[in-house]
Amino acid sequence: MFTCSGRFCSDCRTRWFDLDDPTGNGDYEVLSMLLTAHPRHICPQPIAIEAQTLSGDPASSTGDTFLIYDATNGFACVNTDQRTRKCNDYRVRFTCPTEFCSVATECRTRWLSSDDPADEGDVESIPQLLHTFPGQLCRNPISIAAQTRSGIPAQHTGDTFLSLLKVTSIALLPSYDITFGFVCINSEQRKGRCKNYQVMLTCPSDFCRGCRTRWLDADNPTGQGDYETLLQLQMRYPGEICSQPIGIEAITVSGTPALQTGDTFLIYDATNGFACLNTAQRGRMCQDYKVRFTCPLEFCAQKPNPVHTVLNVAGLLDVYTRRTNNSCCSFHKLLCCGETEATMIMLSPSSDFFQRAKKLFLSEKASQVQLKEFARKNAANALSVTNMVMGLASILCSLNGHQYAACWLVLIGYLLDLADGAVARQLGACSALGAKLDDFADFTTFGIATALLLRTHGLMDNILCMCYAMAVFTRLCFFSSGIPFMYRGLPCIYSSAILACVSLLTGGNMLVLRVTAVAMILFMVNQGFYPHDRVLESQAWKKAVYAGGVAMVFCSSFPPACVYYLLWPAEGPFLVY
Repeated sequence: MFTCSGRFCSDCRTRWFDLDDPTGNGDYEVLSMLLTAHPRHICPQPIAIEAQTLSGDPASSTGDTFLIYDATNGFACVNTDQRTRKCNDYRVRFTCPTEFCSVATECRTRWLSSDDPADEGDVESIPQLLHTFPGQLCRNPISIAAQTRSGIPAQHTGDTFLSLLKVTSIALLPSYDITFGFVCINSEQRKGRCKNYQVMLTCPSDFCRGCRTRWLDADNPTGQGDYETLLQLQMRYPGEICSQPIGIEAITVSGTPALQTGDTFLIYDATNGFACLNTAQRGRMCQDYKVRFTCPLEFCAQKPNPVHTVLNVAGLLDVYTRRTNNSCCSFHKLLCCGETEATMIMLSPSSDFFQRAKKLFLSEKASQVQLKEFARKNAANALSVTNMVMGLASILCSLNGHQYAACWLVLIGYLLDLADGAVARQLGACSALGAKLDDFADFTTFGIATALLLRTHGLMDNILCMCYAMAVFTRLCFFSSGIPFMYRGLPCIYSSAILACVSLLTGGNMLVLRVTAVAMILFMVNQGFYPHDRVLESQAWKKAVYAGGVAMVFCSSFPPACVYYLLWPAEGPFLVY
């Protein structure tokens, strides 16, 4: 007698499936074939299986011999293995985890594929799928299934998959997960190449039963493009959009779905909204788009029925109110029963004083909105420019012999570089200009400024300086993993922080610095994968580590501050995938 886990005793059972009959070689009710035929009705990893004949007799009582009979692979009965030379006709059903049945069938996506293994591998990441299939999947799925394009479950292919779920600081779970998605790297496979995969996500029930906003249009493409970002729309239409939408749709003002227009989109997801850049289109402007969001049900339940009122403070007002079901009008009053939409119509002209006051009020309000939008778009760019200034200041300090200050300026640049990307993504302000500024700042601070920490009057040390700067240049220009949240080669931000800390702790000991610099160069130009750890967009304890780094800047006169910064980035070289 065996004692099993509670999952095995789940009441979540599928219906009976009969995909094959024994007229050929036998009766094959294989899981991979059933998943292909009924993708939303069977969990990808069942915990139990039952088989019976079409007349209801349990398979174990028929006397047949079975080639396969387990939840991992399914069921198979081969005719030649039987005494009667023919199997009975069987059907099967599976027991799935309880959470599989707790979500409606329609809340599972279709099979989705946004990549193929032609380059580095097959990456079906959640952010990439959200961008490719906007509005068709949630950004917080509760389960994920993967199979090849021919229908073979991923766990049966023999391929190795990467996961961002860390077991220790070195080892990783060899699987795929709902946090990031599915990643298969060609270089990690014994056969040298991944198969072509597709994934299916199970979303929370709110995603399928959520409520939608009205269509919103805050911008037009007459400037740089059409920007319908979530933050911008929330400011313009306060209270009409939930803080964390679970879906987004975009169409042109004439009603054509965005994906059918042929335009290329900079942003198209529920987290940031929608953005179309004119310069990204082939010889034409973006079309004029409008968007609507899908929000959780509780948002709609708490949201009162709005009464849209247009006030004109410049003169006498006449009010016309319109009720949905019957006429309910009142003149010169804002008085109406039931659900109404009030529209105020000015009957008499305003005085010159009110006209000027209105114009001044509106112009000031417009200026405030423009100022806020400018600040939103350039907050991350300001951090990148500040990082570059820190690098230039560090260069001047090194040239004037102030090694201590030069090192701390590099470490401040380290903090700024960790923050600029997070700020840009949080504000929906990612741009080509921001990417260029970030690269320039990185090369200034982590390339030139850090290389000058190795500078002496010796020829070999000067050559080492140039080699380090060229390694950073090569790393920034040519080393792209092609995988979201992953780097190929050690990021120069880590190597620079380590060198600066070593210089501070050893008092500028050149022998130790030379050895460290050579090691960092080798790490930067190697072909290993390193995680892009978004500290400010990750767990709370990582944010606390970042806050500790900021605090250490104000404690720069104490040696423990250097140790803190050394231990923080030194983890990077050992997180090789």
